[in-house]
Amino acid sequence: GSVSSLLISSDDHILFEFYADEFDKDTLHNTRSVGKTVTGILLGIAIDQGKIPGVDARIAPYFKELQPFENPDSRKNEMTLQDLLTMSNPLECNDWNSFSRGNEERMYIVEDWSGFFLDLPVRARPSWEVPDQPKYSTAFSYCTAGAQMVGEIIQRSTGKDIAEFSEAHFFSRLGITNAKWNRASTGTAHMGGGLELNSRDWLKIAQLLASEGEFNGNTVLPKAWVNEMFTARSNIEEGMDYGYFSWLPEKQDNGEKIKIGMLSGTGGNRIYALPDHEIAVVITKYAYRDRQAHETSDQLFEDQILRKLKDAKK
Repeated sequence: GSVSSLLISSDDHILFEFYADEFDKDTLHNTRSVGKTVTGILLGIAIDQGKIPGVDARIAPYFKELQPFENPDSRKNEMTLQDLLTMSNPLECNDWNSFSRGNEERMYIVEDWSGFFLDLPVRARPSWEVPDQPKYSTAFSYCTAGAQMVGEIIQRSTGKDIAEFSEAHFFSRLGITNAKWNRASTGTAHMGGGLELNSRDWLKIAQLLASEGEFNGNTVLPKAWVNEMFTARSNIEEGMDYGYFSWLPEKQDNGEKIKIGMLSGTGGNRIYALPDHEIAVVITKYAYRDRQAHETSDQLFEDQILRKLKDAKK
């Protein structure tokens, strides 16, 4: 229920396209946190252009005007872009915990989002929350404010507003002409989940990732960056890892792991890229209050895509 659009493509050809009720191919969908992945893509482009030295770049030097930060701690100054991309930064920022000081809802009610993040205290990891054998050396904590910081660093290092940078170096190359960035009261773009595109344009982004950076025969994004994005670096729960602003569900086909990069946003918005099969799937929803929204999207993906893939192999 509540699916507003469903699109499936293979080898850049749309195989299936469905819109519900008042929605159509021109409707802009705010897929919420799916937009984080676009910020991650734009970071890859900025690194490729030499505007940012790489994911090991420290964050603090980009925000000299906000120093000294509140709750000073050496770990804060050591924090890198990689820590933000993998949702494993050391600050007390957890959108899944309503008590968290860094919860995104607290960010939206203050003007200075960068200061909000950088002034957070370092988070505690009590023994009952730490697994005996962490799968990776990182500790996952879902933090929209950290994704916002990645976008801020892109803007500061390129000297361009994210809308201008994305238009010049990304959207124009995919033929995306109608992108809307939601903004804070200060005019700052929401780069952690405020991007609105129509479903076909979301599908183009999924196709780009499924084709490892190629679009219409042109390299839009370095293949190495797509691989970096889809390399597991944090573990969320059994069967689900996290790369750079992308979810990596573990699915098997006859004992073989199926490579899937998933982009996810509140309300059941899911976008899937399957690089080994060059298949891309977009599911948009508006079930923001539905606790089962993601499960039903995943079930749709399992039934309509994975099962058919397995059947086709038989």
